[in-house]
This record gives sequence, C-alpha cells and structure tokens, in this order.
Amino acid sequence: MASLFSGCGVLDYGLTQAGHEIILQTESEDSAREVLAARFQGICQPRDAGMVETLPADTDVLAASVVSAELEGSWRESWSKDSVASKLKQVLRLMKTSPVAWVLVEAPAALLESDAGSSGTESVPVVCDLVSEFERLGYRWAHRTIAAAAFGVPDLKPRVFLVGSRHGDPR
Repeated sequence: MASLFSGCGVLDYGLTQAGHEIILQTESEDSAREVLAARFQGICQPRDAGMVETLPADTDVLAASVVSAELEGSWRESWSKDSVASKLKQVLRLMKTSPVAWVLVEAPAALLESDAGSSGTESVPVVCDLVSEFERLGYRWAHRTIAAAAFGVPDLKPRVFLVGSRHGDPR
C-alpha cells in the first residue's frame, strides 16, 4: 500500500491493523514526518507526493488523506499546492502513471457540497470532477460519509471515504 499526505499515520495505522503492508508514505510537515519515522520504520518516505513519479511495482492500494487540506474554490480554481483539489490531482496523476487495483481517499465532507461563487452561481462539488476522472481511468467508485468520532477518533467533523476499484466492487 502507498499512502499520500499521511499526516502522523492515523489512516495508515488502521490499514496496517486490517492487514495491509505500507511500502511508501509521503508527508511534508516535519513534526508528522518524525511520528511516521518512529512508527513506520524502514518505509520509503518522500517529503512531497510530487516527488513520486511512479508507485512501487507491487502497490495494490493507493490511499490518500486530504482531510487537513483547504477546500478552496472549484476543481479548476485550486490555486494552492496544499488545497484538496491540488492533492487529489496528485492522486489522479499517480493513478494514471501507476494504475493500482484499489484507491482510498479520505476527505472532508465538504467535498460533497456545492459552493456559491462570487457571481452568485452554484459551483459543482469537487467530488463530481474527481469521480469523473476515476471513471475515465476505468475505476468504479463508491463513497460513504463517516463520523470519525464513532470510531474513537477525537474529531467531530464528518469525513468522506471514496473507494475506487478497477476490478472489484468498491461498495
């Protein structure tokens, strides 16, 4: 499993408990990198997902957590390197260069919401453009909104988990 935007490894820890082996993690924040280095020793840990040209050959799952990123504007208006849309575009780039069997994206629930732009017109939710790209790349997808607090995570904000698969049932 390859993990992008790993933070301190909460999602990664859960996936290892489910039997997955992590072979790559990316994280740019120094304090989170220290936690990853201590908890996940011996794993390739580039600082930035943009540094990863292709995923390791034996990668079956690509996981990305963009919960802490800023949700700014629409898919086409993402200006910041740290925006949700920008990070999701990194996920798609790696899905194109290194197709994997499964993709898991953890994102803020706002990913599903429309936003009234400055002109007063409603924009399309970011998830619409994302799943269109999933489908274009040959992935079927499903999503669920989950309250992390129900699983003991001290965070009240709901999260969206989007699962994509090239051959299995993502539900």
